[in-house]
Amino acid sequence: MLVLGIQKNGRKKKVVHVDNVPNGFKCDCICPNPDCADQLSAKNNCKEMSNHFAHRTRVEGRTCLMSQLHLAAQHYFLPLKSFTFPKHVFTYDGCTLETLPKTVVVKSVELEASVDKFRVDVLLHTEVGPIIIEILVTSKCSDEKSEFLTRSKRPAIEYDLSSFVDAELEQTMAMLANNAVPYEWIYGWSQRQLIESYLEEKEAERKKELLKQKRSAAKSASKLIAGRYLMLPSIDEQFECTLEGEVFKEEVRLFTRKEFKLLSLEIDSEQEEYLLLKGTASNSQGSRQIWAAYVYTPDIPNELKAINDAVVVRIPARGDKAISTWRWLNNPKLNQLRAEKMREFQEQCSQELVQLKAARQYFENVSVLAKQYADNQDTYFHQGYGIWKRWLIDNNLFTPSASKKNPSIPRLIKEHRKHPHLWMFDTWHVLLIAKLAKIIDDIPINTLIDSIEVFSELSREFGLHPAYLEIEFNVHRKFLDESTRHLVLRKQVIGSTLSLFMISGAIKYRESGYYRVGSLLSDLMR
Repeated sequence: MLVLGIQKNGRKKKVVHVDNVPNGFKCDCICPNPDCADQLSAKNNCKEMSNHFAHRTRVEGRTCLMSQLHLAAQHYFLPLKSFTFPKHVFTYDGCTLETLPKTVVVKSVELEASVDKFRVDVLLHTEVGPIIIEILVTSKCSDEKSEFLTRSKRPAIEYDLSSFVDAELEQTMAMLANNAVPYEWIYGWSQRQLIESYLEEKEAERKKELLKQKRSAAKSASKLIAGRYLMLPSIDEQFECTLEGEVFKEEVRLFTRKEFKLLSLEIDSEQEEYLLLKGTASNSQGSRQIWAAYVYTPDIPNELKAINDAVVVRIPARGDKAISTWRWLNNPKLNQLRAEKMREFQEQCSQELVQLKAARQYFENVSVLAKQYADNQDTYFHQGYGIWKRWLIDNNLFTPSASKKNPSIPRLIKEHRKHPHLWMFDTWHVLLIAKLAKIIDDIPINTLIDSIEVFSELSREFGLHPAYLEIEFNVHRKFLDESTRHLVLRKQVIGSTLSLFMISGAIKYRESGYYRVGSLLSDLMR
């Protein structure tokens, strides 16, 4: 409901509350909405509803309530003697800066004040300077005005009352007084000071870091000059070669880090951004210059980049745990080194292509042998069941009786029948897994299992398929893909078998490998 009106008093107009004017049309008020401006009647003796204004010829519209809210918010600030700035958080240079709430003395207040070519809703003159208040009811502060206020660094805040049009006016004003309505600082009252303070701290930190880098550089340079040597860093590059559709990649070392003795080494110049050392080296072809620069920031100065001789630079450490690193800025022989290493790499790739083709033939054979092993367990059963039964009896794991003359296949293995990764042992998988369980059970609880040794123990007892021995001898492990690694690599063969006991809980896998936490034989014979 409308509770504020504009009262005419000659040429002057003032905002009045319905409780403070005569009843009826004697109030001499009009609607605060300039597009309406209808005569108002004060209903200030209401019994069943709160006092309010009623329009004479028009219907009270939402725009009338919006104008009332905007007017009320403006006039809320008019009598203030103090004002509490709400918190301001903003990002500058990638850092979050914050101003906590602050109460200041208000010296005077202007409504609809002129600021340059713009009109502002409220202009507070405070002990810390002028503060602009914008009231959002229908539309936000224009981009042009916001950009002007920000550019000219004029503190300004916009309160958003757009969701309070239908709320009780007194309640809304109470929330505004407590900064409990949405707001946005267009430009913070202390933003300029915060930025200046931040930049001062940053500059002080820069100077502190610069001094630290200069001292470190001077200490290191003194050591090098005294010894007349430089530590020349390694050069590593990623090479790539494609042959017959196969892509070969490798990180190649073009130059290996080494200590390089010099005829002389001295300080050439010391600038604000770097310390430059000049060294002289000689060989059978004569003398040459080599330069070492200590740069104090990660950015390499252009004058260093312009040096045509060999140049190494030390990049400063960043952070408490970081260390300074040397790298080549210019190496006149780099192209020659790169060409030589590329030729070697291409020759290596040609050899590896031949090996890769041969390896794929082996892998096809492995896949066939592994499938045959997994599919022909009936044959292996007839060969191995009797041996397995005798082994169980000898190890007190089974005792024949009138009701049960033969042991049953373990339920754990029945549920996981095929184990192609055990093909190289050419033995019934149940017997193999039982023997593996016995080997593992002899390892202390919570001790890392040596999978290679377990594989070796099984191979000593059962032997290895000739095809497996041939693959191990002829195929480098780098040619193995994910689909064949568990069929060839000893560690992965055992790991694939141990995963069976991870299901039962007797084996746990940790970052360092497999550990026994229970009895594998007990789980197997359960």
